[in-house]
Amino acid sequence: MRKQLTICMIAVLAAGLLASAAGAVPFAYLVGPAGPVVTGDPFSVQVFADGVEPTDQLVAFGFDASNDPGITFTTAVVGAAFNDDSGLFPTTQVQGSAFPGVSGDGILLATLQFVAGSTPGSYGVSVGTSPGDFGISEGLLTELGVAPLAASTTVTIVPEPGTALLLGFGMAALARSRRRCS
Repeated sequence: MRKQLTICMIAVLAAGLLASAAGAVPFAYLVGPAGPVVTGDPFSVQVFADGVEPTDQLVAFGFDASNDPGITFTTAVVGAAFNDDSGLFPTTQVQGSAFPGVSGDGILLATLQFVAGSTPGSYGVSVGTSPGDFGISEGLLTELGVAPLAASTTVTIVPEPGTALLLGFGMAALARSRRRCS
């Protein structure tokens, strides 16, 4: 029993040394639309990974997407460097794998597609890993380990320009008619 415990401790220490030798831990970030989105229009949010070392390549990823009410998630397209594995694990929305692995910065994991609702405002979009699925089907899986995947951004929804213009004309006409009555 003591020998098995010693072997386990050595394995954990070796894994820790390998992970620290690999350098930086990869992380994810989101890039939303460059400007405001008009109500009712489709838009996309891209999910990227940075900090993936050549000595510890990214071989798979998985995450769930969520958004505030007021925008609707429609689909996800996995990045070209990866095979689309979405659907292998029913509790994970977006999954991809690459053999051989991928390294570098600005690695496109997926493009998430949404449709803006009818109410202007700021709405959040986020991606992340569920505690029960982390390390199994979710996270940034490299050759030497797994890193959590969590990122968020805000999307601004504005009214259709024609609607705002029409409202402005209506307000001007109302003001003009009130002046005539006075």
